Parts: sequence; structure tokens; C-alpha cells
Amino acid sequence: MSEQPQPEARPQPEARPQPPVLAKVLGVLGFAFHLLVGVVFYLAAGLVAPLYGIVFLGICWILMVVVAIKLWPRAPQLIVLVPLAAFLWWSLVIWAGERFLGWTA
Repeated sequence: MSEQPQPEARPQPEARPQPPVLAKVLGVLGFAFHLLVGVVFYLAAGLVAPLYGIVFLGICWILMVVVAIKLWPRAPQLIVLVPLAAFLWWSLVIWAGERFLGWTA
């Protein structure tokens, strides 16, 4: 009898460890607060900023959502920093617009 060669076993891809439940809860809270910052501050920017400022802020907010989504699989607990960054960025843009571009309410 002839022996047939055995197929080589394929190495299994390493599964990423799942983040703990607390990290996921913090991530969900981060998304919720980011939505809150977007609704309260970024939409209210229309009271001060012209259309180009509102569009710029909207694009920035959406980019921060993309950053938060990319953080979810690796480090969801860091998503709570995204709304803080969004608020600080909004404050800086509104301040700079009022100071240097003459935006007024």
C-alpha cells in the first residue's frame, strides 16, 4: 500500500481578545456623549457661525465618529475621550471664528 501525504495543518488565526464589559460600557457611553455634543453644540453653532463654519464643524464631527468607530474593536474605553475632544475642538473653532473671522450671534 502506498501512503498518501497528509495535508499540512493550517495555523489558526489568532483571535483578538475581547475587551472587558466595562470597556464596552465606556465605549457606548462615549458614543452617547458624542451624539449629545453633536446635537447640543455642533448644531447650535448655526447661531454663531456662517454656513461654511457649520459645514466645517459637521465634517470634523463626522471624522471624530469615524475615529470612535475605529477605536471600538481595539480600545473601546478610549471612546469616552472623543466627545471631550469634540467639545474642545468646537470651542476652539467658535472662539477663533469670533476672534479672527468676525462671527457674531
